[in-house]
Amino acid sequence: MLAKYPDRDVAVTVVWFNMVRTDARDRWPRNEIVDRRVRHLWDAGKLVGTALAGRDELAAWRPVAWDAWLLYPAGKTWDVTAPVPSARGRTIIKTREALDASIRALPVGP
Repeated sequence: MLAKYPDRDVAVTVVWFNMVRTDARDRWPRNEIVDRRVRHLWDAGKLVGTALAGRDELAAWRPVAWDAWLLYPAGKTWDVTAPVPSARGRTIIKTREALDASIRALPVGP
């Protein structure tokens, strides 16, 4: 999807962790989501997914948020708790149209 919008000013962090048998780190799909704006992280402790699911508005994702996307305004940082996303969806496949619209609405980069 990022390839459709090469001019959008976006930074993407993809957080991977083991939720189902096929998610093992040695099976991590290294050739997926390849873009200069993307960084990949492995979260063995599921800390990010647990923090996200801890937000009241994401309670349906408990105990661990996974196969989800979240959009934050530029400059938003995390502290003790996960910030409120400006847009979100789960599963990625089921909400891909909303994800596409969210990326399309982002400002064009310099």
